[in-house]
Amino acid sequence: GRILNAQPPAPPKYTLVAWRTLAHAAFEEKDFAMAEKAYRETLARLPTKDKTREETRELLAVAIYRQAEVSQQQGNLAQAVSHFRRVLVDAPGTSTSANALFDAASVLITMENWQEAALTLEGFRKTFPRHALQPQVAKSLAVVYMESGQKQQAAMAFERIANDASFDQVTRRDAGAEAAALYAATGETTKAITAYKNLIQQYPQLFDETMEWRQQIVDIADGRGDQRTANDWRRQ
Repeated sequence: GRILNAQPPAPPKYTLVAWRTLAHAAFEEKDFAMAEKAYRETLARLPTKDKTREETRELLAVAIYRQAEVSQQQGNLAQAVSHFRRVLVDAPGTSTSANALFDAASVLITMENWQEAALTLEGFRKTFPRHALQPQVAKSLAVVYMESGQKQQAAMAFERIANDASFDQVTRRDAGAEAAALYAATGETTKAITAYKNLIQQYPQLFDETMEWRQQIVDIADGRGDQRTANDWRRQ
């Protein structure tokens, strides 16, 4: 404290050490807001090519993330979302940023703020395409779109799950059937028929299900006056 408040100001190298020391101490004491401030002050004083910059940015990200966790534990969910999002704004590219965005979406789902949750999950899907949380994001997106009544988007989300080899076969099959039904319900008849055809092709061993899917194709084709397709599938 004496170095930071010294008059005249202490030499820059001493000020840098003092801010870094304060940051670590505040973090240890779980004063994450002070830790954030001190890590910011440290970064502001570090030379651009200093080898500790990246580590300090990571620590800044964690200090912000911890504030989000505290807000969440205290039931202040809107503030938690705000802190989680700040990780991506103030410490982009850090190892904490993907988890922070996912956790922001999870809190928004808890709040039943479906629109913001969907936007946040779509942001994750595009920003971190190879992240290990992508399967969970896909599932969450499907649920969020269903809850908000956005059936076409839900169908697309379920279709992504159906085509994702990281899911087990039952999950993929159920998602494919859900996508097909949603496409049919929203008048996307061509997509619905394609989805049912894919299911029949992928799961020929499921006799009862394939009979049902064939009938769905017949009904959809009949409904749009496509007698040729309907008759083709009646004969199969």
